[in-house]
Amino acid sequence: MEGIAEEQTVSTTEANDGPLGGDKETNAEYINTSVPDPPQLDNERTVSPSRSAVSMPLSKSFYSRSPNRDLESPGSQAILDEDLVKAQKKLDIDIDSDSGWDTDLEVEDDIKDDFDSTGRTTYLDTCKQLGIVPVSYFLRHIQDPQIRMKHHGLGPLGAKACAIPLVTNTSVLSLDFEDNCIEGDGGKFIADMLKENCYISDLNLAMNKLGSTGANAVGNMLENNTTLKSVNLSGNGFGDKDAEPFMLALKNNYRLKDLVLSHNQFSEVGGEFIGEAIASNDTIERLDLSWNHLRLKGAIAICKAMSENNSIRCLDLSWNGFGNEGALAMGQALKFNKQLVDLDLTNNRITNEGALAISKGLEQNDTLKVLRIGKNPITAAGALAILMAIKNNLQSVLGDVRLTDILITKEFEDLLKEILEERPNLKVEHGGRGGYGYKRREVEGNRHPIDPMAHLLDYIQKNNLRLLDLFQRFDKDKSLSVSRAEFKQGIQSTGIPLSNEQLEELLNQLDKDKDGEIDYGELVLGNREQIKKDRERQINTINQIKDLQQKEANKKKLLTMDDLNIKKEDLSDAAWVDRDHRENMIDEGLEAVRSQNKVEVMS
Repeated sequence: MEGIAEEQTVSTTEANDGPLGGDKETNAEYINTSVPDPPQLDNERTVSPSRSAVSMPLSKSFYSRSPNRDLESPGSQAILDEDLVKAQKKLDIDIDSDSGWDTDLEVEDDIKDDFDSTGRTTYLDTCKQLGIVPVSYFLRHIQDPQIRMKHHGLGPLGAKACAIPLVTNTSVLSLDFEDNCIEGDGGKFIADMLKENCYISDLNLAMNKLGSTGANAVGNMLENNTTLKSVNLSGNGFGDKDAEPFMLALKNNYRLKDLVLSHNQFSEVGGEFIGEAIASNDTIERLDLSWNHLRLKGAIAICKAMSENNSIRCLDLSWNGFGNEGALAMGQALKFNKQLVDLDLTNNRITNEGALAISKGLEQNDTLKVLRIGKNPITAAGALAILMAIKNNLQSVLGDVRLTDILITKEFEDLLKEILEERPNLKVEHGGRGGYGYKRREVEGNRHPIDPMAHLLDYIQKNNLRLLDLFQRFDKDKSLSVSRAEFKQGIQSTGIPLSNEQLEELLNQLDKDKDGEIDYGELVLGNREQIKKDRERQINTINQIKDLQQKEANKKKLLTMDDLNIKKEDLSDAAWVDRDHRENMIDEGLEAVRSQNKVEVMS
């Protein structure tokens, strides 16, 4: 005690005026105590390695005497030692609990528990707020690279509920919301989400009735989006005025590679907008404009733009109304375009005049590999002009020419044989005389060829299956959609007797939208079409039987020449008279027979 007392220096003024009896206002720095580190603590306690790694010096307050304590009273050393031990224990507790640390990295426990890294909780909460039923498929696949939700009936609110958790989602790369009737408002929700999400690169909003509202929202989003590479907007009721947002988007977007705008209502004005977009964009590689109303000025604008475009490799213009004017413009474009590989002009009201114009372009083109120009009112002369252009162009790389439903002549066949000797890989499909690369199905008598869909339905019936049961065998991820390869592999695994040609025909029948996927809705539609075909065939068979029965009945009631009172020589002499005169002769004969029968009955 004496050693410690000697080291303590207490100011007389502070001792007299401090809290021990003086004024409280003058108690600052009332004690200046110098206390050495107690050696007994080092001896009594061993600091663990974990604590030594994060060692922190004790605070001054742990070494300072309380101003209310009499340092010279007996037992003051014991009290001091007790304070030091308590202080050290408090420090141990603080180190163990991390409560004494101050850092920006701290996260409260309740925040850790509430954080939703998957987005499932956010989706469920949003559905609850909107008053809609959550989609279990979305919950299961929200962390998958691909979400395929065709035909789920989401509606605008369902699209909003899905869009909110996708804003921060980093797993989904492909989003397929085809045929969900999300309408314009739903399209706006998805577009707003894609302004923030920078991971989704493949988007399918086909058959959703987006209309003008959706067109403006999606077009505005595409102007600034830098991640989307493929967008499908087919079947959304877009009109001419809705083509302008997409024109502005394609002028500014240099990431998009694949754009589908088929099954809409773009006409002349819409075609002009699209033509302007094609001329200014140099990144689009595949453009599908099939099943629109493109014609006249719109068709010419698109063809003119193709002569300047240097990126589009696949252009689908089938089922429009290009006519000969559009064909003439396309023939000019083929002379200058050096990128187009696949061109589809199926069913565009192109006649021989248009076919001749296209053949002129083919004579100078050295990049086009596939040409589809079938189902047009082209005769054998137009088909021959196209084939002659292929022969005359030694630099031509055309390997697939589709002249579907166009009849040919012997001259065409001879020329094709000559070309095949030099280009054995050339495939030409046409509609007459069998042809090369096209095999007609032969019908013997009244027998109908068995449709591949009929084979499929027969297998389902024999095995007591439902259509859904068979589809679920192929649909491993339960998305109600499978690829063509998966469907083909599944059919082959069932043992249904279909050749490769029949399998391809079946896939073409079912894949209505030509997106490379067979979904359950398309299978159901194929089933209905087959039932309709079978019913029509049965009705035709019944009608044929009735006709035969009627003919047999008529034979029994057929009047003889004597009944009609007509001699054979009179009939031969009457061969020169017109049809009305012959019918009058027969009517007069019938009237004579009826009169005779009436007289006999009366008598």
